[in-house]
Amino acid sequence: MCPTCIKEAFKDPHGENFRYCPICREACAVDMIESVCGPGAVKEMERQLRNKVEIEVQRGMDKKQEEKLKMNESKQVALKLYQDLCERLNMKCPRCELVFDDYTGCNALTCRGQSCRAAFCAICLKDCDTNAHHHVRTCHGDLFDKKAFNTARKKREIDTINDFSAEISGEPHEVKELVRIEFEKSQSDQTQYCEGGFPFAPFLSRAKRDLLAAVNSGRLSILSDAEAYPVETGLTRRDISPRNVIPENYRLRLLPSMENIYSIILEEQVHTINGIAWKKIALQDEKEIRSKDLGRPTVDALKNIAMALSCGVVAFVGTSSLYQSCISRKEGKYDRDEAKDPTICVQFHKICRNGNMKKNGQSLSELGLEERDVIGVDQNVRMLILADHVLKSSDESMSFEPLQHFVTGRQPSRVFTSISMPPPPSFLTLNNKQQKVAHPLSLLTAMEVAGPPGTGKTKTIMELVRGILHCTDYDVILMSERNGAIDAIAEKMAGDCLTLNQSQSVKSVSNVELWSKVLSFGSVGGMGPFSALFTSTAKELYHPEVLEADRVLKKKIKFMENYSRRLREALSRSIYDLEGELFEESKLSMRGRLIQNNKENNLENARDIISSTINALGAVKQFRADSPGKQNSDLVILSLEHSAILRDLIPINCEKADHHSVPKSITSNPKAINRALEAIERRLQEVLQNKLFTVAACEAMDYSIRLSQSSLQDVRLRIKIDLQKDARVFLSTIGSSHKINKSVLEAHRVEPEIVSLDEDALNEMQRMNEQTKPTIVIFDEAGCIPSYELLGLSRLGRSIKSIICVGDKHQLPPYNPGSTKNDFKKGGSFGNVRRGKPVRQPEKVQSLLDASGLRSEKVKVELTEQYRVPRDIAGVLNARIYRGNYQTSVHCNAPIKGFRLVNVPKSGRDQPYVNHDEIDACIQLVESSLQAGLKHTMVLTPYKKQQREMEFRFKKKGWNDILSVLTIDQCQGQQADIVILSLVRKPTRFLDKNRLNVALSRACQKMYFLCDKNLFVEASQNQAWECHLLAKDLLDLAGN
Repeated sequence: MCPTCIKEAFKDPHGENFRYCPICREACAVDMIESVCGPGAVKEMERQLRNKVEIEVQRGMDKKQEEKLKMNESKQVALKLYQDLCERLNMKCPRCELVFDDYTGCNALTCRGQSCRAAFCAICLKDCDTNAHHHVRTCHGDLFDKKAFNTARKKREIDTINDFSAEISGEPHEVKELVRIEFEKSQSDQTQYCEGGFPFAPFLSRAKRDLLAAVNSGRLSILSDAEAYPVETGLTRRDISPRNVIPENYRLRLLPSMENIYSIILEEQVHTINGIAWKKIALQDEKEIRSKDLGRPTVDALKNIAMALSCGVVAFVGTSSLYQSCISRKEGKYDRDEAKDPTICVQFHKICRNGNMKKNGQSLSELGLEERDVIGVDQNVRMLILADHVLKSSDESMSFEPLQHFVTGRQPSRVFTSISMPPPPSFLTLNNKQQKVAHPLSLLTAMEVAGPPGTGKTKTIMELVRGILHCTDYDVILMSERNGAIDAIAEKMAGDCLTLNQSQSVKSVSNVELWSKVLSFGSVGGMGPFSALFTSTAKELYHPEVLEADRVLKKKIKFMENYSRRLREALSRSIYDLEGELFEESKLSMRGRLIQNNKENNLENARDIISSTINALGAVKQFRADSPGKQNSDLVILSLEHSAILRDLIPINCEKADHHSVPKSITSNPKAINRALEAIERRLQEVLQNKLFTVAACEAMDYSIRLSQSSLQDVRLRIKIDLQKDARVFLSTIGSSHKINKSVLEAHRVEPEIVSLDEDALNEMQRMNEQTKPTIVIFDEAGCIPSYELLGLSRLGRSIKSIICVGDKHQLPPYNPGSTKNDFKKGGSFGNVRRGKPVRQPEKVQSLLDASGLRSEKVKVELTEQYRVPRDIAGVLNARIYRGNYQTSVHCNAPIKGFRLVNVPKSGRDQPYVNHDEIDACIQLVESSLQAGLKHTMVLTPYKKQQREMEFRFKKKGWNDILSVLTIDQCQGQQADIVILSLVRKPTRFLDKNRLNVALSRACQKMYFLCDKNLFVEASQNQAWECHLLAKDLLDLAGN
């Protein structure tokens, strides 16, 4: 009986005895079958059905797998063919086949291969031996005809594609289609940046716009909104950025002294019995300024105020306009010492509504600003220089090959095809991804390295620098937005070449060769302690040659001091030995002690001692020869003229008297005077007969000292000159990058438009261009560097071969002066509405990482293993910030638990952006960490007012030298064993993911999170705050 018959025969009206098949969902009368044939029949039916289904499923899977393998084989074949096509389309040196992508200037090229240096034509790629200029001029005409090059290149590509298509005509259709699709995709990727006829026109346009906006808004941070400037009423301190404002208890005035010459007067407000008065303070007295309770930006502003007024933006109280100050050319002959004389000679240009300056400069009297107080100064000199360079430079001059690769994402090429020796042994301590970045052979013309906190990016950069120095002859320029990042590199450099004492000053130079190759730039007050060891000033102090020359000079000076001391002792002994009946013994003793202890100004050195002794002897002889006519006054004059020796030896006892008698007048006994002078003459003659009192010996020693001084000056001058020649690694913040000296060839640069040159001149120009130093540029903390800084690389006058950007998009973005306090006003902690109107959000400043067009894993390396952040904090950051790309290494020595939330309930004694209860809790935590022996502590807070209050309280405790108090925006790139974060108030959208990520990732051992827990819980429940999930995770950590 078949299943159909069974179903029909045993079917009940309600189907209660039916079971449904799990495969086909059909009803089967299995209960009836089981009752007729037994339970084994049902199991056999199920087994057969299962086998049948599994066989069908397996057949389907095998078929799909076969099709997939076939497709993969086709893709692999198509990929190889596509790569072959790309290789054929690459322009290569006709001799060594080194690939080049593009060029600027003359069509007569020279291969950059170290062992090739072939001269060839860029248009037809013909090898021209050592000089291609004659061939280009003869066969193609204009040396600088870029149109001919583009036409020839396009024709060559068409011919290559046609030949290639003929070769693969026998391949399957799907393979040819895959090759075509991939090729068209690559072409579209390259052409999407070519709008407007320039490779990266959109980037240039955006970068220039951001630069001009930064210059304008940097003018005291009130020009970010064109509609709000000029202000309708007079300017006040509220309109000025805190980093540029003159504090309220200070005032700055410019008082005219001559035409267009003004004296800078800085005064401090003091309270006296008669009321408020203004006390003048010296701008150059750093100790006096630092003794005031001021924040760091204000200190720097006051210290550099004179230079700022020489070229900067000035705001006067009560006015509605800003003024650009410039050095006055009318008084160009006026000379002054800037370190001592605060007088400056300036003109002022009114800044118009659109941010531009009026061309005609005026004096303060012409502007009606005489004796007005200055309330803000911005010395944005570097930005003005950069903006001027960008406006004067052509687009092509700023678009060198590595920059094009970095921005457009076109496949970068290798910088080194071979190296002379392997990297140093320390390279082997890196992990695989770090080695991919640090090996010189892995270096490409453009690279991006994502370095989250604690992943060893500083170590990786250092190994890359070591490898470049060790294996190549290229230079390295390392720049960062923050001093901390540069100082971290300098610290590792110092460990390789310097021996330091406990105060981090130089004890000795262990590796002079490496030390001489590193040069750092920056402001004296802002540089880190290790960066300062590589400045030109430090090298002039600590260079072994300078130290040796200084040691020889000090040795000679010491010998001269001992010689002078012995002369004074001999002279003092001769005075002690004078006969007591002729002189007052107390006077003799006093005179001898003064001479011996070097208390006489005229007897400080050996030359003065000998000359004074000789002169005194001659004067005594002359006085004795003329004594019959001499008077009392003449003897006094004699004593005064040679006071260094003869003073206090007069009055002279004319006769022996008892203790009750008083010495008689010196004129009462001429014979006694003569005997006394005879005794002085005899003693001085005995002194001069001493071999020590030899003029020739003294002059020889003086000459030797002058020679050593001259030698020391020559050594310092030679070292100063050699610094630029010997240096290969340049460390600088972005703010000091304009101090990096340009190449000497900058003065000889010839513009491409100049074509009327003979062959010899072109050869000489080519030779000079070849001498420009090939340079690798590394940007650390690239996520907070504005993209327009790339435009300034062309100012360096160097042949830049590679751009490497190391940073983290999840940390702080570039500083945007346009994001002023108005962006965070009323409308709720996380709202975007102010007074019923939407808040106009400022345009985000594009960072270097934002400007990068690099996409492939080959050129975009991500460091994913962290080695220092406590594991519980790292787990939260991995889940909420880095989405699984932030794993803790097995070699990490950080503790498993490092996060601790300290609940500080809010009280009523707090001020705006100041929380005194959290400061008290912070002091207790610092005291406990000091007792535990953990001295490396960092205190963080989002707000400057809290920072200043903490610094004031910690200063009373004497903690200024053992811990640092920073805002979150200041701490990126730094780390500490203990980190204390004072949240101050309920979080607002100011505390975004980037800031919170930076704050949480600074700790190596322990992280104390001070906040009002109730307010923090409330904030974590507000989904408008982008950190609410991260906050919940932190609360979970605190609960565990």
